[in-house]
Amino acid sequence: MKGNDKAKEQLANEVVALRQKVTELEPSEGERKLEENLFRSLFTNSPIGIYVVQDGKFQFVNSRFQRDTSYSEDELLGADSLSIVVPEDRVVVRGCAVSMLKGDRSAPYEFRIVDKAGETRWIIGTVAPIQYGGRRAALGYYMDVTDDKRVQEALRESGERYKSVVANLGEAIAANVGIMERDWRMRDVIAKLPRARVVERKDVTGELMVIKLEPEIDFAFKSGQYCTLGLGSVERAYSIVSAPHEPRLELFVELVPPPEGALTPMMWKLKVGDSMSIRPRSKGIFTMDERYHQHLMVATVTGVAPFMSTIRSYFYRGSQGHQFYVLQGASYQDEFTYKEELEDLARSHPETVIYVPTVSRPKEDRNAGWKGVTGRVNTLVEEYIDKYGLDPQGTLVYACGHPGMIEDVKSKLEPKGFKVKEERYWKQ
Repeated sequence: MKGNDKAKEQLANEVVALRQKVTELEPSEGERKLEENLFRSLFTNSPIGIYVVQDGKFQFVNSRFQRDTSYSEDELLGADSLSIVVPEDRVVVRGCAVSMLKGDRSAPYEFRIVDKAGETRWIIGTVAPIQYGGRRAALGYYMDVTDDKRVQEALRESGERYKSVVANLGEAIAANVGIMERDWRMRDVIAKLPRARVVERKDVTGELMVIKLEPEIDFAFKSGQYCTLGLGSVERAYSIVSAPHEPRLELFVELVPPPEGALTPMMWKLKVGDSMSIRPRSKGIFTMDERYHQHLMVATVTGVAPFMSTIRSYFYRGSQGHQFYVLQGASYQDEFTYKEELEDLARSHPETVIYVPTVSRPKEDRNAGWKGVTGRVNTLVEEYIDKYGLDPQGTLVYACGHPGMIEDVKSKLEPKGFKVKEERYWKQ
């Protein structure tokens, strides 16, 4: 049992540090809902059991908790938190939890629960005070050590082996507490950043939207740069569609569902009037190099964003002597959000702008009636370089969007002497 005590001491130290760093927020009703959604997205698939108790009732139980108890979420939510604890252990559990919430106890405690099948299981756990839905609650996290208890009994003569099992268990819990600590620390950082209010939202498809933001601070940027936005404890960078002279920040966003996506699922719940955090400085070097006169811009769907900013700014400044060749690929024709704007520019300034949209799935129903170019955009780059007589000395290639597209464009053009600037929206 010495190894088990050591693991508890290690976990206790992590919990004390976590308590000291968690700050109580006073969010608006809309932000509370976003926080609860974030809480669920962060902890639902955690490898340790996690639950939230408020007024003595379960308010949140993650997937691991449900598997360990064999109860469904519907059966657990709203139930008395002590109802699954072995009756003989309830007084001890209540006392340990209260002491821990008051800060009088830091060591994890062991107790037994009874699952839906009537089997007794051993638990080692701890609790910490949090704000949930704007009210005080208890966040509990635990590990099921039933198998380890059985190993302990079967290998009573083999203490060293059991000590190793418990040590590994303590490390696993400590690692997850560390993740939770980082999440809460990041939440505190984001809460102190300036805000940007949503003033306009347009849903292009179920997975694409355009939003316009009004930052509460003066936000300066160059065409081609990005801003960093956040909700809860998550931040992401987004290329800016609007030009620097425009009064609002325009963004073209694609929904990335969990588990890969953390921020966009929360952004999809935003309404006009809601706000996000914004870092006060723009970043990025994906800007126009005016030393080149031809600019070949290759994009997939939302990758067109920095190109729109660059071209809008170019005409606003009254610049001359450059040509923009915009090749944009998408799976479906309804994803060309800025097609009309680019086609208008190409008609009114044919000597400056050429726009070529191409769909990669021309036979699907969503592309019915499409009469334009077909094929993946990266497979067409060389054809249009030849068509317009572009050469490496006078042409700079910009590739933005899907990393697979970018790699293919670079592999085709760099051996021919073209310089390729890139902006990847994620890593493969």
